[in-house]
Amino acid sequence: MVSSPLGAKPASNPRTDALCRLIFNYRLVALSIAVLWVAYRIDDFVGPVFALTVAAIASFLPIKYWNRFGPVLLAHPFLLAIDLVLGMAILTVMGAESPFFYYTLATALLSGVLYARTGAVVFSVSLLAVYWAGLWLRSQVAPDIWTFQTVVGLPALYPLSALGGAAVRRMLDRQAATEAALVEVAETRAIETERTRLAREMHDSLAKTIHGLALSAAALPQWLKRDPERAVKEARTISQAAEEAASEARELIRDMRANSLDVPLGDAVSAFVSDWSGRTGVAASIDADHAEGASPETRWELFCIAKEALTNVERHGGAHRVGVTLRDDVDTITLEVADDGRGFEVPHDLTDLPSDGHYGVVGMAERAERVGGRLEVDAAAGRGTTIRAVVPARATASQTPAVQGRVP
Repeated sequence: MVSSPLGAKPASNPRTDALCRLIFNYRLVALSIAVLWVAYRIDDFVGPVFALTVAAIASFLPIKYWNRFGPVLLAHPFLLAIDLVLGMAILTVMGAESPFFYYTLATALLSGVLYARTGAVVFSVSLLAVYWAGLWLRSQVAPDIWTFQTVVGLPALYPLSALGGAAVRRMLDRQAATEAALVEVAETRAIETERTRLAREMHDSLAKTIHGLALSAAALPQWLKRDPERAVKEARTISQAAEEAASEARELIRDMRANSLDVPLGDAVSAFVSDWSGRTGVAASIDADHAEGASPETRWELFCIAKEALTNVERHGGAHRVGVTLRDDVDTITLEVADDGRGFEVPHDLTDLPSDGHYGVVGMAERAERVGGRLEVDAAAGRGTTIRAVVPARATASQTPAVQGRVP
């Protein structure tokens, strides 16, 4: 990390860097006006134009290669001091009434932005001292230059500009610190949310299977005493349950990897749909936006809804073709899974869905509700099923009913 002898913080804030570039651009504009002024006011303008060209190069290079010049200027304030002396020498020759004065004013502003309040004070005093010394030298050939404007009005702008630059720098530093704190809070919240989600997924899937496995295993000794044949069947059941638990664990890990935060939601859904289609042999089309703005909670719940919807198609739908659509409309994200399978009759009272064996639909509705959204079910016997989840792009608390159904 580069630190300044004047005690300033490193100018690594992108906004501070952009402001420094803008100040150097301002100096180039002032130089352009000064060149026109010289051509209009001075007969022998070769020397002044050469000096202004050197000053233009000194302003252009930091704009072009700020990543190199910025840290050097910050670590070595004497370089800006040399620039100050050269600029004031040109001002002494051209006069304070020339547009080149605004070039030197940018130097004061730059000192405040680069070196904060301490640098602003040091460079302000230096600018004033060199300015008045140059004014005295110029008065030897032009005694009438001693006016209120040249002695007080113009030089007063140096400390004002330098302190103004320091104030802007302080504001940008505070803004950067606030943004860093917000990022840290967001990361901490994301970690806590991820832990909660993992605990919920483990409870909803793997934990239940393992619990049933433990109960069956506990009853096995009694079956051995009372009914050996039944014990053999129970042992096979336990073996199958253990395989199922292992499968669920592998599936859970695979889904977590597929939902990695460095992969857009659309890519995660597309990859899962492609794998599902290859495994089941059911033709599937996918049209998915990236939905990069989705919160971690939203992306996980939508991914699980897509997974559950396709699982239902595989187990109960009897479909030949499935279409999956993911639309990111900035404020809301819509996931739709439509199949041409056997469908089912949607009850008028959607709370009756569990009694009809549609637990998966209720689970999907609960997932949509967790992130402030809703689930729509559009189905009819022999006409396929469409599951549509509409959720905010950012997870919010919601009182929206968990399930909405439409009977064609």
